Amino acid sequence: MLHGVSQWKVYVSVWTKTIERYDAIQTKIITKFRKYLKNYLSFQSVKSWSYFARILNPRSKSKVDVKESPESTILADSDWRLIDKLRENSIKPIVQLSKELKTTPKTIIRKIKQLKERGIIERFYPIIDIKKLGLTEYTFISRTDLSHSKELQKFIEYAQSDPRFAIIIKAVGYVNLYYAFYVKDDAELSEITHKIDKMLGRAVLETYKIEVENMIS
Repeated sequence: MLHGVSQWKVYVSVWTKTIERYDAIQTKIITKFRKYLKNYLSFQSVKSWSYFARILNPRSKSKVDVKESPESTILADSDWRLIDKLRENSIKPIVQLSKELKTTPKTIIRKIKQLKERGIIERFYPIIDIKKLGLTEYTFISRTDLSHSKELQKFIEYAQSDPRFAIIIKAVGYVNLYYAFYVKDDAELSEITHKIDKMLGRAVLETYKIEVENMIS
């Protein structure tokens, strides 16, 4: 849910194995909530970097999170069911998982190990209440001119080096750049946005600023 001062009120992120599945989910959302929609933007991630762990441990090297061609990932139905359970609660006991999935604890342990080795499961992480840490999340969705590749690469390198950034996404669609960072106050917000404006310059054609009020993951 996005803050009242933002132009956009709700941001939804959907993970699917195929673009057809994504289109089906998007159609359901639009059909069900059509009367509430005033503006609607859709974009598909082609590569993303997640760095939220640095907020809690700045010295830790975050793992690059790459989401490319998810439809090429072949998993058994039992693996997808396990992943769904872990997304609901990643600290659920192995014994409980085995009961819910009607298998043995040894099988659950083996499957998790295999999924980690294949890079499907990259990390387990807590859901943090950012407000209790005294931070506010700001998200920016931009339409950029891809001919300014040097400026865009310079921005990505800057965002990767600054521990206040949580995520950067390169996408395809009407908007093609998404990033979010956490700040303690307006002075930090002004500092970061000034640096970004200076770096990207004419590469940015249009930008939407979002202040995040709360998040459900």
